[in-house]
Amino acid sequence: MPLERLKKMRGLILLTVAGMATLAGLSGYFLWLGSERYQFQSESDVVVNADPHSMLPRSLDQMLGNWHPAILISHRPTSIRVDTIAQLERATELYTLNDVAELVINSQNETQEADFDGDALLLPTHLKKLELHGYRLSSLGIQRLAVQRHLEELKLRFVDHLTAEDLQKLGEMDSLVQFHFLGPVDETMHLRVENALPQANIHTP
Repeated sequence: MPLERLKKMRGLILLTVAGMATLAGLSGYFLWLGSERYQFQSESDVVVNADPHSMLPRSLDQMLGNWHPAILISHRPTSIRVDTIAQLERATELYTLNDVAELVINSQNETQEADFDGDALLLPTHLKKLELHGYRLSSLGIQRLAVQRHLEELKLRFVDHLTAEDLQKLGEMDSLVQFHFLGPVDETMHLRVENALPQANIHTP
């Protein structure tokens, strides 16, 4: 066998082995990821609604029709419901949150009052609905939401900490058309929010 042909065959074999190793590695990763996601969603108070998307080019996607290998299906969350910030941080490790439109942090500790700053790593870029129980939406969180200008609906358990500047920032968000008090609120705070958000419908429990 000519030396040149032998070299080509060797190269082809090496490419085949490398391709198989890569495929095996990807398969192992996606199996692990699927297992981690299943375990995460099995936790109490965690709900992740996701839409499946094919990772194939459109032409191949149309050829395959309804049949797709599981490894080529990407699940993009559209809404997430968690109990704690720690669970939300875990969600960012397991999913891409760019398409999340609704985020609920439904802490059972109604007296916790920890701050939610809307960390850039945790705040979905196209968030339209935010609901917080047991967490206060901080001034920094409001500023970050205002920059995005996508928020349409805001539900808060704690509001007494909101400053005049916070309310002004919320009022500047033209997209914000629904505001919900999730807990008891006095008449003064209700009036402050109502005056600051003339574009929004204000809801009380």
